[in-house]
Amino acid sequence: MNGQNFMNITPQPNNTFCYYPFYAIAIKSFSGSNLRKVSPCCKMMDLGRSVLTEKQIKDLSLIEIFEHEKFEKLRSDSLNNIRNSNCQVCWRQEDKNMKSFRLQSTWAFDDSFKKDLREFDVSFSNKCNLSCRMCNTGSTHQLYKDKHFFEKNNLIDDINYASSNSFFPSVNIDTINNKQLNWLLENTDKIKVLKISGGEPLYEKKVLKLLNIMIEKGTSKNCVIQLHTNAFLLDTKNIEILNNFKYQSHTFSMDGVDSIYNYIRHYSSFDVVEKNIMNWLNESNNILSLNFNLVLTALNLMNLKEYFQWINDIFNFKYDVKVDISEARPFTRGTSICNLPIKYLKKSRDKIENFFEKFSSNNIIYDRENILIMIDNAIKNNKYDFNHKNLKKEIVLLDMSRNQKYSDYLNSELIEVIDGIQL
Repeated sequence: MNGQNFMNITPQPNNTFCYYPFYAIAIKSFSGSNLRKVSPCCKMMDLGRSVLTEKQIKDLSLIEIFEHEKFEKLRSDSLNNIRNSNCQVCWRQEDKNMKSFRLQSTWAFDDSFKKDLREFDVSFSNKCNLSCRMCNTGSTHQLYKDKHFFEKNNLIDDINYASSNSFFPSVNIDTINNKQLNWLLENTDKIKVLKISGGEPLYEKKVLKLLNIMIEKGTSKNCVIQLHTNAFLLDTKNIEILNNFKYQSHTFSMDGVDSIYNYIRHYSSFDVVEKNIMNWLNESNNILSLNFNLVLTALNLMNLKEYFQWINDIFNFKYDVKVDISEARPFTRGTSICNLPIKYLKKSRDKIENFFEKFSSNNIIYDRENILIMIDNAIKNNKYDFNHKNLKKEIVLLDMSRNQKYSDYLNSELIEVIDGIQL
């Protein structure tokens, strides 16, 4: 409870509960003019969960959705540490001794604890400027280009098998006639925290429309803006827009440095992104905190030390920085770290621990415990003997689509592993 007084609420057995059901709503996955999925946080969406069905949502406003009996049940379960089935992502992580999103939640406001909707976590569409290797067509429309290549060359079944169906059919997403999103545009005074993911928020015109409306109405000065962005479009014009908000507390999606980053995040450039972030730091006047998120895959595991070192060298003693490591979804895709040889996993673990032994900072928080647990679980539940071919297939099939060669980007030890797999 972080030493704060939250009325008469007493946490149950494990001394905590999730705060998000009490003040937040996440709205994602739009089809036509209808909202398809709602939850109190984005993590619930990882398994495709929604508190309400599309039929139940109908024409409800976001307030009516937040006050629905199913959300009330979720809040009651949270207070009493009852394992609500919608929250499986967090419970599964805790069963693996990991610190979940639930356990890291806190009361994010200056006043006393209240049960009122303040935070909106919105994904307007799957429009994105990048085509990242660990992503899927539901989160970036750029992957349709790869999908068309695979279909044209009769490889769509192969890539879907290797990536656990990451290249599913396109979704008709309407951000113009969506009733709930239009409600948001008309009620900006109710937004105290605005989280926007995508796709890429700065690539979506309706995101910029919402931000400009909040600036025009003067409601932006009372709102904390938190973009989950790849930072490639974080130019001077967009920085000027973001400076109109109370605070900025963005999460930058970066999955490595230098060539590893460029390989994973297709159409991006590490040099451009690094320059953009530094420019943002210099030109912004309302930075609250700085966050990074890396999606852990076989492609970047051995390069985590270099990634951590880059963050430490540039941001140490300057800003409050939090570095999160996310597990690749779905867990069964070919580039999951559990499909790496145990010897390789152990060596990467030693390399990371070596960094942490020498690391010292008062302001940078690395997801150390969860990282090591992810690797330990990959060693304990290793699938290399059964799934190593999918590890290579997912890599080489995308290489074919993008006219790339993994040997031009990856570290020598991983190249040796991939070269040794016979398809």
